Amino acid sequence: MDALSADVAQWFAGRTFHGPRGLDAYGDYQRYAIPTLALVLTHAASYGTVVHAGGHIGLVSLALAERFAHVLTFEAADDNFAWLARNVRDAPQVQARYGALGDGQPVALVRAKYSACHHAKGPGAVPCYRVDDLDVSSLDVLLLDIEGGELVALHHAEETLRRCRPLVVVEEYARWMRRYARHPGDVAHFLAGFHYQQVGASAFDVAFAVP
Repeated sequence: MDALSADVAQWFAGRTFHGPRGLDAYGDYQRYAIPTLALVLTHAASYGTVVHAGGHIGLVSLALAERFAHVLTFEAADDNFAWLARNVRDAPQVQARYGALGDGQPVALVRAKYSACHHAKGPGAVPCYRVDDLDVSSLDVLLLDIEGGELVALHHAEETLRRCRPLVVVEEYARWMRRYARHPGDVAHFLAGFHYQQVGASAFDVAFAVP
């Protein structure tokens, strides 16, 4: 484990979070969150605003708030969102929204064994937002951990990508990608059209930036 990952792990170890049956309820989420955060913190050019989709119960959002001035986080599972809202209530940097990021059409929540592995897929009643409709004046990082739906969200973030050139960090896990007829490398191909290049990878996450 590198020094930055060790610092993130120490931050997690020193805090107690509210969640379903404690930390054991969502499998290896915390272990995988550490390299994700290290990837973001290593490659972010600045620390103003981060949009985080797949906020779960708020652990990553709180860790991001240690560095970023504004964290806008989304969670599509109503029970996860309730825990998230409770965990971030004393962190004014974090703005939590119930819903998914995607094409803007309401979606259904498909539940998995672990609460960190739920995914949203339409049609349904869960609110869904387009990145391009978020009305952010600037964006430093777009972090998408949405269990395979990352490319859908990026297709509705084109204006934001052109205007803000944020660092983009996405989950690339083949098992989840099949839900959306995705394939490894399709995000890289899409982002290449906006002059993005891969700048890092860790565990299941890949980071892209404009040189």
